Amino acid sequence: MIPFEHLFQFSQVAKFTKVITTTEFTKNLMPTLWPPQNRTSFCWSPRQSIFEKSAKPGCHPKEGSPFGPYWNHLNVEFVSDQFFGDIPGGYDLNVLGARRAWIEKYPSSEYPVLAFSSAPAVFPIKIKNLANSKIFEMDIKNY
Repeated sequence: MIPFEHLFQFSQVAKFTKVITTTEFTKNLMPTLWPPQNRTSFCWSPRQSIFEKSAKPGCHPKEGSPFGPYWNHLNVEFVSDQFFGDIPGGYDLNVLGARRAWIEKYPSSEYPVLAFSSAPAVFPIKIKNLANSKIFEMDIKNY
């Protein structure tokens, strides 16, 4: 597992939003902000497990790679699932009312961490958002 800040220009991301490293979050915030009994996985809708056919449909956030190895590396076990497919626009906060719907359905007081079982973004990227992705260019001088 290579830390985000070793691959990307972390300082560039920090210019646009409040951000901390995963290491910093895991060591300093996760134990109290997101204790083990409150760890919820978010996904669009329930799906069948690819490993355990008898398991009930859910997010199954640790199935496949890189998901399983990533969460295992952070020592995260999930205790529940949340399905957000009923939110207008889903991930796309450019859809009218989507941001408000997320805030109302998942208030930060109850859900301080949103852990997704897949990339939390519209794919493929919309042309109007392409310029924003420039801050995530790889910092290849380190590799």
